[in-house]
Amino acid sequence: MAAWILWVACSLGTAVLAPRQTLTHGELVWTGEAWVWQFRGHDQRFQEQKVHLEKGFDTGSGLLLWIKLMDAQGIGRSSLRGAWFYEAQLPSKWHGFRCAVYSRTGDKNQGMVGQDMAS
Repeated sequence: MAAWILWVACSLGTAVLAPRQTLTHGELVWTGEAWVWQFRGHDQRFQEQKVHLEKGFDTGSGLLLWIKLMDAQGIGRSSLRGAWFYEAQLPSKWHGFRCAVYSRTGDKNQGMVGQDMAS
């Protein structure tokens, strides 16, 4: 009985919290210097915001990235958000994308891209 209660609580928690912890309706772009999240704002104008990336989970054909939106001063002002990327989404660019994720940029605000969050 306790297992069912725990399962229901976890399911409800996921249904409520998961949509707030993911990024949708945009594109992750490497500018050559930094990662940015490009999206259309409420006014339908194209916008971009610098982000900090950390590798979450890598299956080879799929990659979970933890993304934190940064403010203009390069300080993270949001919680980590998850974004899944799949090889099928960018078949001809998958290798280059993975190389960019695993590379280090030298930007102090970018952090240690490609290292596990636990390290």
